[in-house]
Amino acid sequence: MSYASIMMNEKGFTISELLVGMFIVSIIAASSIAFFSDLGPSFDRWNSNIHTLQDLRFAQTLAITEGCRVIVDIADDGKSYAIGCDYLEYDYVAPHDTNKVFLNRTLPDSIILTADTTIIFNPRGQCIEANGNLDSRSITLTSSDSGSFLNASILPTGVLVEI
Repeated sequence: MSYASIMMNEKGFTISELLVGMFIVSIIAASSIAFFSDLGPSFDRWNSNIHTLQDLRFAQTLAITEGCRVIVDIADDGKSYAIGCDYLEYDYVAPHDTNKVFLNRTLPDSIILTADTTIIFNPRGQCIEANGNLDSRSITLTSSDSGSFLNASILPTGVLVEI
């Protein structure tokens, strides 16, 4: 078998074929970068939504299992919140006192949580006002890039309803 016949049977790519292939791959990669850059804020919204709803359900369950008033204390800037129990005699003047904090959550930089007033669950898991009367609460999650994406109400029975 001669060298010429070996070279004729070899299969491979020419430089021009490789360059065309690399060009096509770079076009696909460049177009996907725009798609992936939108995923970060989308994941932040999704995670914040899921965590907030789960944490509110946790707060209600904690009130029932611990037999305490649970206070969801949202930071003034809306970037974080804490969930804790008030075991001692409830102080109507300062209802934000928690004796034991069970959860601290920090939201992503672009997300803000607001509530119409302090969220409190009684030992039965019902939503109450500062004076102990049954009441409902409204919460909103807002993103700096897309506006409000979660509007929910906590009914006096403790049921969480997305609006």
